[in-house]
Amino acid sequence: MEYIYNALSRHVGNSPTQAGTTLNLLTSEYPLNFATRPLTNRGLLEEHMDATSDIIHGTLPTEHAQACIQVLPSELLREIFPLCVTPKVERFLPPTHIPPRFNTTALAISHTCAAWRTLAISLPHMWSTITVCCPDVRITQLVKLYLQRSGDTIPLDLSLTESNHRYMNGGENLSELWYKSSMRILYWWRNQVHRWRSIELHLDRLFPWKQFMEITPDQISQVETAILALPLWANDEVDWFWDLLHKSPKLCETRWFCLPTFPASAPLGQLTKVHIQTMSMFQLSSFFPAAPLLRDLQIDELRGSAARGVVKVPFLERLKVNLAHLDYAILMDYLCTPQLQHLDLVLQVDTQDETALGSFLFRSQCNLRRLHLRALNSEEESIVRLLRLASPLLMDLVGCTIHLMPITERIFNELMPPIDGSQIGVPFPSLDDLGLIGCRMGEDGLIGKMVSRRADVGAALSVCEIQVSGGQGHHRDEQVLQGLKGSGQLRELYFSRRG
Repeated sequence: MEYIYNALSRHVGNSPTQAGTTLNLLTSEYPLNFATRPLTNRGLLEEHMDATSDIIHGTLPTEHAQACIQVLPSELLREIFPLCVTPKVERFLPPTHIPPRFNTTALAISHTCAAWRTLAISLPHMWSTITVCCPDVRITQLVKLYLQRSGDTIPLDLSLTESNHRYMNGGENLSELWYKSSMRILYWWRNQVHRWRSIELHLDRLFPWKQFMEITPDQISQVETAILALPLWANDEVDWFWDLLHKSPKLCETRWFCLPTFPASAPLGQLTKVHIQTMSMFQLSSFFPAAPLLRDLQIDELRGSAARGVVKVPFLERLKVNLAHLDYAILMDYLCTPQLQHLDLVLQVDTQDETALGSFLFRSQCNLRRLHLRALNSEEESIVRLLRLASPLLMDLVGCTIHLMPITERIFNELMPPIDGSQIGVPFPSLDDLGLIGCRMGEDGLIGKMVSRRADVGAALSVCEIQVSGGQGHHRDEQVLQGLKGSGQLRELYFSRRG
């Protein structure tokens, strides 16, 4: 359903004046009942999307669904297929989740029927995203097939992870097989270096430097994303490779793993997305002025002491920081980010200033849409005051996740609407997506009461993630939430217990 909607939206847009980019659907005698009218506005698009829901959700007889899907024109399938092969980030993944070793979606589509196979093979960009983990002989041959079908000119998005302990088979040592297969894949990728758009490498052993030393800056001029996690003992070679990738005029996204700070050769002036393992406040004070286009920053460990003054980061939209033994107020007091939409903080120590978040939001005048707080070592009362003081400036907050051990009634009271049912004074009135990790309440039913009451006053949630600590209890809460999901009030629910 989502793929068809997105594909049609590309042709329709939001304006009824976009008649020049409309798409006609064929009439069917089956319940799909596609109209022959052009899709010229979103209302008509939604009408057609409602008509396809029976097929998507499997409520039609199999023969009808198969017949209906056959009437989709190839022009529409050409839009849908690439959306299917694009990796999708899942919100709710269990702790035991194992990443796939290879994305075979394009291959599955090409094996559906003769018509789809012909169409899929004719779309080289369907085969241009190659993500590999723990390769063996079979996966190596699939990589070769994808490279062949992606043609000679389509940009490549490549990712290789040499090993993952979760794929160890009963203690069997597979590292030698993974290593040899990885080296073969790297040899093929080296021959396609002129097509690299993104390159991501997570390697544990020797890297084939001799082959890569022949690469020239002209050959990597198309690289937009570079993510490298290479052996620490090969520092000189790693520095050389980074220096080479940094010469790409299109480079805009980097992740620097296993490096003490950002490399001196980094083209900070053109980067928009950066992920770095460690940084000090002193280094941050020189980093921001040198990276004026930055939109997305993730720091796995921020240390140091307070920096002087306030720095304005004009285009920053997403900030994710793990504050290692550093009061979050030190960072908040330093920043002004007028475009910030997503703030993700890991708090390691209790703050001495619960007003810092509110002061930061007021100073930035940003329209924060998502707030994630992970505060495992903080007192709940400190987080309660932080939220209470910042709430008047979070009226447009859509998503909020709080990870705290434990979360008790005090957090829920900050989310509970007024008892009189009034819509005035509803905390975080735009909240749509709520995650609470570490719940431990004395009253079973409080979670369900909060979610139900928000729905009653017009501040309903559509996505809810609840993790109860202690491994038991809260059965009434689970029943209420499952009932809300069954009635359609909750679109997505993830309820779990952890001992």
